[in-house]
Amino acid sequence: MRAGRYSQTGKATEPGNMQEQPKERAVIFEPQHNADGFRRCGAAALLMVYRSLGMDDASLAKNEKTGQNGALSQERIFEEIGRDTRTYRLAEHAIHSGLTAMIARLCDPWEGLATFLEGYLDGRSILNIRPTFDSHRGHFVYVCAMSPGNHTVVLHDPQFGPDRRLSRAELLELWTPRGPHCEIRGRIGVFLRASPPADRPDSASTDDFQRCDHCGMTVNPGGFRKILPFCEYLFCPSCDHPHPLPP
Repeated sequence: MRAGRYSQTGKATEPGNMQEQPKERAVIFEPQHNADGFRRCGAAALLMVYRSLGMDDASLAKNEKTGQNGALSQERIFEEIGRDTRTYRLAEHAIHSGLTAMIARLCDPWEGLATFLEGYLDGRSILNIRPTFDSHRGHFVYVCAMSPGNHTVVLHDPQFGPDRRLSRAELLELWTPRGPHCEIRGRIGVFLRASPPADRPDSASTDDFQRCDHCGMTVNPGGFRKILPFCEYLFCPSCDHPHPLPP
């Protein structure tokens, strides 16, 4: 395993420039370990989120829902989120592990992603894309950064390795469903932050989406206000029910 060459904000961490960079935890790459025909890219991506936020210590690794404690691992996360890995399962696991999460479909995905990365130093994101241009399968990747000028996005891809760079056109193509049996819905990401909304100045909740009308779960995007203008739908982190945002 090796650390990515970019900080979460996308600035190169050269030795002579370290004092100018935010003090952030290095993002350690985690390859997916498939087993029994199940892909574990989602678990690997979520583990990278936890590691980047310093949550690999055993004292921080208790999951409120399962009650399990101990060192985080890809295998443990995979078993806790279930073998049918979905975006809402990742968000649900993150919430029960103490993070704030929002699942969104972006109407302007490139600008929305750039705004998120630039606007929230504690922000982390996992995208649901296709792994290759000719694939119909769903795949989860951890977003490290955008390059200076936002010309490329830098991903830690559990299947293809660390520091996978894609242009805007390449990412948008892979983020778009192709074919009748495609496993992705398109332009959907899991957006995560380290601290609860009540601890932040941008925590005021919206009036329209307090509770999911399907399961009753609170759907509160208050901690993600900067990217709401780029969002088309929010999805419940408990049942995956869509909530359209007003134009």
